[in-house]
Amino acid sequence: MVSDRSTTSCRRWRCCALFLLSVLIALVATLTVLIIHYDIILSTRKDDKISPHASLIDNMLEEPKIPSVFHDLTHDETKAIVQYLLTTREFNLQDNTIAKPNDSFLYFAELYLPNKSAALDHLDIGHKAPPREAKVVLLRGDKSPPVVEEYAVGPLPQIIGHRLLVSKHYGKSAPYLYRPMTDVEYKEVQRLLRKIDKDLKLVLQESYDSSFFDCENKCLVMKYYTSVTPVSSGTNRRLIWFLAHHDVEYFMLNPVDFAVLFNTDGNDASEYSIDRIWYAGQDFATTDHLLFLYKTESITKSFFPFPEDETEHFSYSTLRGTQFPFKNYRSPKEILPDGQRFTVKDGRVTYMNWAFHFRMSSQNGPQLFDIRHNSNRIIYELSLQEIAVFHSGYQPWVRFSNILQSSRLIGVHSKSLIQGVDCPNYALFLHYHHLHQNLNRSTNKNSVCIFERLEWISTKTAFHFLQGRS
Repeated sequence: MVSDRSTTSCRRWRCCALFLLSVLIALVATLTVLIIHYDIILSTRKDDKISPHASLIDNMLEEPKIPSVFHDLTHDETKAIVQYLLTTREFNLQDNTIAKPNDSFLYFAELYLPNKSAALDHLDIGHKAPPREAKVVLLRGDKSPPVVEEYAVGPLPQIIGHRLLVSKHYGKSAPYLYRPMTDVEYKEVQRLLRKIDKDLKLVLQESYDSSFFDCENKCLVMKYYTSVTPVSSGTNRRLIWFLAHHDVEYFMLNPVDFAVLFNTDGNDASEYSIDRIWYAGQDFATTDHLLFLYKTESITKSFFPFPEDETEHFSYSTLRGTQFPFKNYRSPKEILPDGQRFTVKDGRVTYMNWAFHFRMSSQNGPQLFDIRHNSNRIIYELSLQEIAVFHSGYQPWVRFSNILQSSRLIGVHSKSLIQGVDCPNYALFLHYHHLHQNLNRSTNKNSVCIFERLEWISTKTAFHFLQGRS
């Protein structure tokens, strides 16, 4: 009797164990199927997001070992230029990170385009390619008087010498007065700004609910500037207006009525000073003058509260209202059934019967050379040369504010095109490299995209290099 009960109990336990094992196997199988299904969906979405035709081409377009006459500076050439500048005692070059206005330091370097006749002889007759050279712009604060100098350095990459480039009209290098704004000079502006912030902390906090330093999450910034030339100022001095903004997203849309005219004339930073202060539509000679009149209630005061709710403030790019579509559907995609119909090799683009060489000048921006149709050259050069912007307004810094953007380097600030927004998903994105205010080459990713345009595709964008946002 006891033996029968024991046998029955063992059978029950075996049945339960087999049942539980079957359930466990079924659960494992179900989980495996779900994981595989999820991986397939995720892989499909990744493939949709970045197709082979629109991939970022770090390894796709390698730099040529022997670049053409129009090709931008290669990595090896850039290293050779920096090494030559540092080892040539005549340049007396300082690293930009530690340089002072009275030092010699680099502004930028790029390809120095060859003589047109020599280039045509090479392209059409087969003559030897003209030597590749680099144009190097140095701010020579170490000279007396200080100047801005341009040099042709070459041949690349085995550099053996350099020569000074001067204007045919003036016959000499540009005076230091007309130098471009650099990080070296901006550091001195920041030094003066600390004094302003210390002296006018009360005015800034009461008027703008913020200050420039020691401000936690409520700060002012001074990044936007406009130079005052001797033509408009009537004085042969270097004067620069800097404008204040609340430091929030898209700060350029959040100005306050506070600006400073800095005198940064010459190469002696100890002589730099505050020339004028503009507050609430009024001019003041010094911080003490402004503070005294402010405390005695003798001037008009202004109040610009710091933007509080970032989800509601107009300049923030956060989504507002009811979002749609309600389901997370993927958007339609353009496809290339047979891949790209153009090729890019060593900077030369070939498309059907067309061919041209493309480069990105650090100073002037995009440039096309040797444009051919059916192998016949129709244009030697088609290049952006300048962008002139003319401002006018009631504030003192825009009354005579005519800006030539090449002085701020168009190519250096050409960057960050967005796949599917600025360019189609199937576009080919190119990275470009620049030697600018630094002895190490910097890379602008996705600064150019190449694609075969369909008529219904929109191609427009707006990018602000100071704020790094599109």
